[in-house]
Parts: sequence; C-alpha cells; structure tokens
Amino acid sequence: MILNYISVLLFIPVVWTIGLALLKFSEINEDDIMNSLIGFPIGLSVCAVLAALVYIHFGAGIWFVRVGYAAGFVIALVYLIKKGVDKKVFYSLLMMVFVTLIVSVPGVIEGQKLFVHKGNIYDHYFYLAEVIYMCQHPVSFGADIISRGEALSDVMSFGYQVLELDRPTTPLLCASLCGKGWGNVFFEAYLFKLTVWTSWIGSMMYAIRSIAIYRKKELKYGMLFILSAIFVFGFYGQITNDIDSWPQLTSTPCLLAYVCVFIGIINVIRKEGRFRLSQFLLLVIAGSGIFLIYPEDTIVHAGLMVVATVLILLFDRQKMTFKSVLILLTVPLLIAGLIAVTDWSTLKFAVSQALSSGDDMRQNWAVYFDSYWDGYYPFIPSQIAWKNTVKKIIVSIISMSGMFIIAPDYACQNRVIMFLWIILAIIICVGIISVLVVSAGRVVYSCIKKKVSQETTFLCLAICGVIIFLAMLISKKPWSAGKMLLYISPFLYLMIVDTLVWAVADKRRFVRVMTFVPVVFIVVQFAFLAMRIQTVISNDNGTGYPRNYPSDQNPGLKEQYSYDFDAKEYKDSDGVCVNVEDPWYQSYIEMALDYEGISYYSVPDIAFYNNVERESTRLVDEADAIIVP
Repeated sequence: MILNYISVLLFIPVVWTIGLALLKFSEINEDDIMNSLIGFPIGLSVCAVLAALVYIHFGAGIWFVRVGYAAGFVIALVYLIKKGVDKKVFYSLLMMVFVTLIVSVPGVIEGQKLFVHKGNIYDHYFYLAEVIYMCQHPVSFGADIISRGEALSDVMSFGYQVLELDRPTTPLLCASLCGKGWGNVFFEAYLFKLTVWTSWIGSMMYAIRSIAIYRKKELKYGMLFILSAIFVFGFYGQITNDIDSWPQLTSTPCLLAYVCVFIGIINVIRKEGRFRLSQFLLLVIAGSGIFLIYPEDTIVHAGLMVVATVLILLFDRQKMTFKSVLILLTVPLLIAGLIAVTDWSTLKFAVSQALSSGDDMRQNWAVYFDSYWDGYYPFIPSQIAWKNTVKKIIVSIISMSGMFIIAPDYACQNRVIMFLWIILAIIICVGIISVLVVSAGRVVYSCIKKKVSQETTFLCLAICGVIIFLAMLISKKPWSAGKMLLYISPFLYLMIVDTLVWAVADKRRFVRVMTFVPVVFIVVQFAFLAMRIQTVISNDNGTGYPRNYPSDQNPGLKEQYSYDFDAKEYKDSDGVCVNVEDPWYQSYIEMALDYEGISYYSVPDIAFYNNVERESTRLVDEADAIIVP
C-alpha cells in the first residue's frame, strides 16, 4: 500500500502544477488562487493528451509517459517560478491531498472487499485488465506476440483486445501509477478513482465562486469547500463513483473546469474584442484530453456550450467580433484533428457509441443502473391506475433530483405519518419544478435585458440538459436519460446553489420561499453521506447500500468469497493453477497474479468477462501450486 500511496502523492502535485501553469499562461483569470482550484482537472486533461500521444501514437512504453509527465512538470514549475504565484495556491493542493487521504481510510480499514468492485463489476474489471496490460507492455506487445504464434495470458489477452477497441485513456492514466509488483493493483485503482473524485471539489468551488462574485457575495473558501463537498460526497457524486465508470468519474471535474474556462475566455473576448493564442491553445489541448477521457460526455457538453455561446452572440456579445467567432469554430475541428493523431480508435469508438446508444439492449441496463428512480422503499401499487401513476411521478421527481432516500414509503403502516410524508413530498416536487421554471425565466429575463452573465450561462446549461433528459424519457430511452442526468448533475447543483444565493440576497418574501428546495436538498445530501459512513462501519461485506441503488452488481459474491488474496505469496512458484468456478472471482485471482508477473492457467475453462466456454491460455506445462477458494 505504501508504494500505491507514494505514486498517487507524486501524481497529484505533478498534474496540478502542469494545469496551474497552463491556466496562468492563458491569462483568463489573474486570481492565482482561483486558478489553483482547477489546476488538477485542467492538468489531467493535458496529461491525457500527452499519455495518449506517447503510448498509443508513438507506441512507447509506460515509462516514457512518466518521463513526459516529469518533463511537463519541470517546464511548468520553471514557468511558475519565473512568473511568480501567490503562495496561497498551495492550500488548494494540500486540500486535495488531504481529502484524498481521508476518503481512502475506509479502504485501508475494510480491505479489498470494499473496493475490489462496486456497482459495475463488468466495466471495473474491463478497465483493470487494460491497466495491467499497459503498465507492463507497450501497445504493440500483444500484436507482436500473436504474430509469432505465441499466446498471452488470459488477462493480458483481454486487456489488449479492449485497448484496441475501447477508449483507453483513463486506464492509461491509472496505468502510469502502476507497475509490476508496485503494491496492489486493486488498491491503486481505488486511489486513482478517489483522486479524480476529490478533484471535483476544486472545480465546483471555482464555479460556485464565479456565481457568488456575480451576485457580489463574498463566500469564504471554507464555505465554498462545504458547498462543493456536499455535491461530491452527496448523491450525485457517490453514484458516479459507485457505478465504476472510470471515464465518467474522471471527465466530470475536467468538463466542469473546462466550461468555467470557456466562459472565462468568452468574457475576455467580449471585453477585449480579441482571442489570445494562449487561450486558444488551452481550449484545444484541454478539450482534446477530455474527449480522449470520455467522448460521450464531452460531446454532450460541447452541444450545451454551443447553445450558451449562441445566447451570448444573440443577446450580449459586447465587443465580440465575427473574427473571434470564426476562431472559436475552429476549436472543435482542431480537437478532432489532434484526437485523430493521438488515438484514432477513440474517435471511431465515439462515433459507434453515438450510433448504438439508443439500442434496446442498452436501454435495458436502466433496470439496474437507474433503479434509484423507484425510490428507497419498495413500491406498493394501488388498484386504481391513475393513483399508481401519480405515486410513481412523485417518487421519480424526488429520486431523480438526488433525494431518493426521502421518497415516500407507500407501505408505511402509520397512516398519519404516511399522509404527512406524501404532503411533504408533493410540496418538494412543486418546489423542484418551481426552481426549474424560475431558473428558465431568469435566463429569458437576462437575455431580454442583454446581460448574459456566468450565472445565466450555468442556468442555461442546466435547463438545456433537463430538456434533453426529458426528451430521452419521452422517447423511451431510460438508460440514455439516466446517463444524461449524471452528465448534467454539476449544473443542476449549481442551479440549486444559485437559487439559494439569489433568494437569500432578495428581500422579497415570495422570492425567499425559493430557499426551501435548496435547503432540503443540502440536508438530504448530508443524510445520504451519513448513511454511507454508517454502511461502511456496519457492513463488513463491502456491498454498499441496500434496496434500489446500483452499488453491488453481484449480490452475494463478496459474501461467498474472500478478497484478501495476496499474489506475492506465489512469487517463487513456477506456475499456478487457478481452480475457481465463479468467473468473476477467477478474474480477480488472475489479475492479481498477472500484476505480479506470475504464470498461471485456470480451470474450469471460463472466459474472462463473461461465461462463454473457452480454453484457458496455458503458459506453463505444470503447476506447483493450486488456488482453490
């Protein structure tokens, strides 16, 4: 574990420094402290381009990626020293390091059962196989072995296949922290996920402070941290972490930071009437990196940013010239070109995902991944159809809004409590709809007044996202709608915070009523976090939340098997036989062995990733050790 921590504690300042230097170079915001909040996500997007270029395009090994990081860090550090920065910027770095260490404690205490997989064992093991392959071999290794008629191990074979077909940049970033025998690969993946997860806080702090500045409210950094942490460790942040979607978890802070940077650049153009080359480079490089990390989410955000830009052009362009608009239009073209050079397969994958996202098979995934829409408690249907519809609408509105733990329990035996609960739920639903309608009205009002501010832009992004979400629901694409909801969740939360700040600042009583939903939402997020803490403490099986929540895709798997396997115990073996019937536990053992470079073969012949029969790759003639759970 010590090696795992060392790699992460080196990774964070390196990436943060690169991002901070690029932000200072672009001259979007002269406030170094503000820039330091999004230093890591911007730096991560730059490192994504660097890693993909070195490993995938040039075919170099993972050590060359690390050398690239080191070179970027030295250049960035020299630039920052030369230009000078406020010493308080290090508070942001220390905050991220400290929070990452704190949230990793449960994993240290509870062990591998907590983090070996959560709500999506398929994708999680999918990415782990890529990590194990990339941290030990260059991209061409698999093809060379196959061309010589030789065989790869089960894990290496699958990791190579996935690398060729999928979007490998996020696992590549994780692989740069790993190496043969460097601690525990499952714990390293856990730390990597926590690192990018905690970086959400800085991006959210930057966005909230932008809103507060417009409202002429001085929010201290302590309050900014609390408001941001509520989102990250509340419902939306937790579920994104729990569903084991590494690219989505990684892209979220990067995209929020990118949107903030984009809005900042638009404001500079509106004031100065020109587009600086440094800002142009930032948009292209960071945008390319985020696309490589998670193209689906990036495309959605690009569409939302286009809508926001059109609003600005139509209603409040100030000094923005036609030339500046043309330069802006070249940004996505150059991003596509840079991606084609670094990793053409990701571009092809994005197109295939867009074409197949509406497939019925994918929509069926909503039964599990969007199960929280049904509320925390089991739904008890009535004999009257319209009552069932009303009940489901109430539960769905509250649950989709990130408050599923307070959705009504229609099976509650106490009729008085149930009646009051339903009344409160109806009031909350009306409040949620009111926040959406009022926010949309404020966007329209700002356009009429020709004052399209950062606040207006964030509200516009949230409203447009909700419209797309509802359109997907109406089109009976629930899984796509569920993904869309998580994509726009940062802007939905910003809308809630903005409503709170706006309503508190307004002295009119009927406006202050709008504080009700934001206050309820914040209280529920604290309750949800408390539930997670209680669950971790009381549940030794690491299975996550009970009931309708996608935190354990294979119930019983963590209870049936022990997840304290240490592959180092077989370091001196000439070969190991893995005799495991369950395909997932077999994969767990195989990955641990492969990470340590230990030869093995498996019986029975169960395919990695699914239950298709096949002959396990046998790289050793005889085994001198047998693993039987």
